[in-house]
Amino acid sequence: MKQKISNSNIILLCGAIVLFNNLSYLNLQFYNDDYLSDEEISIISTAISKFANLQTFVLIFGSKLITKKSFDTLSCALGLCSNLQNLELQISVSKDLASNHGLISGLEKCNNLKDLKLELSSFSLNKEHIYNICSSLSKIVNLQNLYLGLSYSSLNDDSVSGLELLANCPKIIGLDLNLIGNKISGLSEFGLKSALAKCVNLQKLSLLLDQNSIYKEGFSNLSTAFSQLTEIRRLKIDLFMNSVSDFSQVLLSCSKLSSLSVNLCDTNIDDEILSQICAQIVNLSFLNELSLNLGENSITDEGASNLGSSLAKIKNLTNLELFLYKCSIEDTGILNIASGLQMCDNLQTLVLSTQNVTMQAKQNLKFKIKKIKRLIKIKQYS
Repeated sequence: MKQKISNSNIILLCGAIVLFNNLSYLNLQFYNDDYLSDEEISIISTAISKFANLQTFVLIFGSKLITKKSFDTLSCALGLCSNLQNLELQISVSKDLASNHGLISGLEKCNNLKDLKLELSSFSLNKEHIYNICSSLSKIVNLQNLYLGLSYSSLNDDSVSGLELLANCPKIIGLDLNLIGNKISGLSEFGLKSALAKCVNLQKLSLLLDQNSIYKEGFSNLSTAFSQLTEIRRLKIDLFMNSVSDFSQVLLSCSKLSSLSVNLCDTNIDDEILSQICAQIVNLSFLNELSLNLGENSITDEGASNLGSSLAKIKNLTNLELFLYKCSIEDTGILNIASGLQMCDNLQTLVLSTQNVTMQAKQNLKFKIKKIKRLIKIKQYS
């Protein structure tokens, strides 16, 4: 049941915050139990428009809270925040607003905006919607870092092609795409492959593709796209619940990476596939941060031993997160990983998650880890 926030309370709230006319940071959050009318959003928008010095703004709406009219009102208000540099805007589960991009187009007037987090998850979106959204975003001339949340939005390979317009943001160096729970499979020539390949100035990329259906051709296309991203230094890829038999080729062109985070939980990895992935990771000579989630896969002591040998060859590694829960790794494999870690002379931070090992192996593991010379922070889960 919706809870109606009284008009008088909204007036009091807005009347109070406008007293801080030099406010540089503002965080407003309304969730599912809060129901706001067009009139009340108009009051809020009027208050927002008066913050000439506002630099950081967080605005979060829950489900089914605002109408198209309210979208437009907020758009005008945000356009008046001329000094806005950091904006987080979350609007979820509002399928009736999926076709409207007026609020996003209003951001074009925020000439100083550098960092934008835009969460539109659970909309029902199509190719035209994505094109309109990205067209507006591409006109934010000083945008440097963008998080675009499009999870559970019924997107397929064709409908994400509009993402290539983000390459028109001349200063963008950080891109975080949340595409969890969609219907992306092949990352086709005119889809995500093309979109990523054109963002040639990216230094940081986070690509969340959990719970899609990516197949062999998809990883080949992703590898081709990455070959164009020669400036990438930090890469995060989440592929939970995909089948990743050909994932290793994705890393072929990422030779300059200093930070790599890969979530391969529940992706049908066996010892052979892990061996191929390890062979590529070893070639990342600048790598100093590695997070590898291999949980819920068919990895045995053989695969774990190979992983340990590979980790020993990454000489610049300073931070490591390694998740091996719900695998078929027993004492021998875990201790071989520990032996490999002992060779990582620069390792300072270690997070290690394991299962299926005996108490004696756990004790031996701790003994080996404590011998790592520069290690100052350890978190071990078993």
